[in-house]
Amino acid sequence: MNDLDRYLDDLGDRLADAKAPRRRWPALAAAGAAALIAALVGSLIGGPGGSERRPVVIGPVDALAKARAALAVADGEMLHLRLQNLEPDLPKGANAVKAIRSGTQEQWSASDPQRWRIKTTDGVGEVVESAYAAGVNSHYTANDDRLVRVGGYRDGIPQVRMPSLFGQGGGDPDTDLRAALDKGRLTDTGEVRVDGRTVRRLKSDQDLFVLIYDVDPQTFAPVGGSRAYYMPPRKPGGKRRWAGTFAFTVDVFERVPADENALTITPGADTKIVTCRVKSPKKPRPLIGCRTS
Repeated sequence: MNDLDRYLDDLGDRLADAKAPRRRWPALAAAGAAALIAALVGSLIGGPGGSERRPVVIGPVDALAKARAALAVADGEMLHLRLQNLEPDLPKGANAVKAIRSGTQEQWSASDPQRWRIKTTDGVGEVVESAYAAGVNSHYTANDDRLVRVGGYRDGIPQVRMPSLFGQGGGDPDTDLRAALDKGRLTDTGEVRVDGRTVRRLKSDQDLFVLIYDVDPQTFAPVGGSRAYYMPPRKPGGKRRWAGTFAFTVDVFERVPADENALTITPGADTKIVTCRVKSPKKPRPLIGCRTS
């Protein structure tokens, strides 16, 4: 477990214990550092205060519909993205080492049938991969050259949703951009300037987290964004307490023909492979029938 894992686990525990009015906290710790950093992305560039707002009249363009359409994938296609995750902005005294660094996340996803793969490289070069296809969840860690494949799942259930802000549907509006768009959780706030570039900004404020999603004002493809997390107020009527902001920029965003090799984790000649299955798709523990090759 690295420093970011420990910080997120601790934050997740504290948020789970806290009683927030009207809202439930998305399962932060369960997402894992690889999923979080990315998706929190992933998550996030140009957070609040990192951009200069300019006056703009929001025209009749339905930015939410266009942003939804930009993420759509047709049969025979896959969505390919590469995100650059910025160094998290954390409160002073946070239970994390300052050496938490930026990293990259590359992801490939397709639907009908559902399949996806994510490759995350942190700021010190540690590589972790996750994938799903045909009822099998896979997880690979390069440090120990170990691939774990767990079968017994089925398409469309939360347990096999791509752990990324850019998941291919079926997600929680609190943690999945597509679901948030579908549920109308985002508001079009118009055009802003971020790092010298004009973007169209979509925003969602859900009490315990604030999502900023910036898109190209012409194509509505993702450019970057940020996600800020909060603790509930200490006292009724008090202010929520900021717990950290994670940011990302989008280097690559393209629809390309579906490539099953890109959607699959390919083990090396010496990779240790552990194969298991779940007793029930909705209860991933305990694993049964495990064997190593």
